[in-house]
Amino acid sequence: MLIDFDLKGHREFPQLNFDWNRIELIKDYGSYELISLAHNSVSLKHRKDLNGLSSNNTLKIKTNKGKIYYFRYEYKLVKDANIQLRGGVWLTQQPKNFKKSIISISEVHLPMVKNGDINICFLGYSDNKWGGYRSIMKDLKQKNQDINFIGPKQDVYGYPYMPINVKKGLGAVVENLNQLPKTDIYIVFIESIATYKNREVWIQFVEEITKMGQIIYLNTWPELEENPKNVEIRKINKLLRDISESNENIKILELNGHNGATATMLENGQYFMDNSGYKLYKKKILEQIERKRD
Repeated sequence: MLIDFDLKGHREFPQLNFDWNRIELIKDYGSYELISLAHNSVSLKHRKDLNGLSSNNTLKIKTNKGKIYYFRYEYKLVKDANIQLRGGVWLTQQPKNFKKSIISISEVHLPMVKNGDINICFLGYSDNKWGGYRSIMKDLKQKNQDINFIGPKQDVYGYPYMPINVKKGLGAVVENLNQLPKTDIYIVFIESIATYKNREVWIQFVEEITKMGQIIYLNTWPELEENPKNVEIRKINKLLRDISESNENIKILELNGHNGATATMLENGQYFMDNSGYKLYKKKILEQIERKRD
């Protein structure tokens, strides 16, 4: 495994966040023709068995010279007889000066090191993988090494979380609370108007979680600039504040009313903050964690 030691610490060495002694082989795919690679993609000659690749796992690449690299990606695309793994990151040093060649690839499970005492389950949409949202857990971990993330899935950087289906929303979580990982803190980050319209689902969710003593972090939404959807956003924010006031284990991360925390809403009701909004969101989470310690 090649690691770039030009920089120092966990911030610059994502490799240090993984438990390499517990790496688990999922499937060995054998030899493949490498078409191209870049800082965020790998393109291979397509064969049907590659259809089973899962972005929840890590791709292990071994060159004909025996060098090993590890790559994670967001999604795959079959195009022009090639399979492209896109939106990715190299966990190790990116291969240099690679041309078309034969490589060996395998799929592995690479768990994170759990070296802290603050266990957090992040509940968020499984298809919101861009912008500031994409790196939330990575950035929090870099700021506080005492955080351990818990969950059945891994994001592109390898951090575990609990995905929420966009169409089913929080209701699907409530129906399967027994599958929710046990942890100290639940951070719920859902960006859809439809999800917030069912007050009963929210009340049931927080009652079931908080009666076990866990803490839940919810966040208000920044209002949009001169947008009629602000009527809905105000209703959402009021619902979340009302829920928070009813239980001391529910903490509200107030994002509305801060300069620079702007957002966009799609026609289907999905809501996205800009990078300054996500930056404020991460700051509020870290402040709450510090208060919990005190």
